[in-house]
Amino acid sequence: MAAHGAELRDGEITYRAEREEWIRATAPHIRAARERLFFYFGPVADSGITVHIAADRDEFLALTGPAFPDWGVAAAVPRLGRIVLMAPGAGTWPVPYAQVVQHEYAHIYLHRLAGPDARIPRWLDEGFAMHTAFEWGIGRYMRLARAAWAGQLLSLRELEGVNRFGSEKAALAYTQSFAAYQFLEDQFGREGVRELLRALGRGLSIDQAFHRALGSGYPDFQASLVTELEKRYNIMSLITDAGFWWALLALLIVVVWLLKKRRAREIERRWRIEDRIQGEPNFNEYVDPDDDESWRA
Repeated sequence: MAAHGAELRDGEITYRAEREEWIRATAPHIRAARERLFFYFGPVADSGITVHIAADRDEFLALTGPAFPDWGVAAAVPRLGRIVLMAPGAGTWPVPYAQVVQHEYAHIYLHRLAGPDARIPRWLDEGFAMHTAFEWGIGRYMRLARAAWAGQLLSLRELEGVNRFGSEKAALAYTQSFAAYQFLEDQFGREGVRELLRALGRGLSIDQAFHRALGSGYPDFQASLVTELEKRYNIMSLITDAGFWWALLALLIVVVWLLKKRRAREIERRWRIEDRIQGEPNFNEYVDPDDDESWRA
């Protein structure tokens, strides 16, 4: 385990990392998530929160434990107030670094908001964190649509085992968690989410908490969720979804820009070749470096 070369405090949150620049690249993202969550759900205490930024995989696993899934690049341990991140630029990031940082802080925040006696189901934990970090896009939309079309949606109970899933199944589990949380908020609003967390904080089970806080049965919520996902994520909904077409248009603009840039580079290359040819008295001695016929073994 590498020794930490820097330790900084931002309010009540302590950061430890080999390089101070990693801390300065991380702290603003936590502040942004904190401000947003405090505004929507209310303040919680930050005391005792420690953010460790690991320089490499070995240090990361020393902080998280060797059983941590190989697709993971960050972790939160709410009962310890600990966040562990791979350093910016280290490893393979499935989403932008800012989203990863905000996702992990949201786990700590959620558990502090609910209280130490809350048994928060994994879909609610991950869905809330993904919602906080704005982790949604056309890729997740398509992943959920494929699962809905193929009848491969996971039950909320199955999502509890996400740490044991392979990367593809885990990606579906996280995406479904986001959709489940969004459905919860759509149905009951943020105040409903707060009431549910208060009920969980009193030590109630998720079934009891749904009845007490929302006046609804948990099995009914799960059945309604499946119906909604199957209805929303099908071919016709995709065709009529304005968000999908805006995303497709944005992708098309990027592709056209890249093609234009490539074309401009090709024109510039030809101009350089022509300039070199015009400067050569013997045209037969000029060799085009891109002409395969000019190379000999």
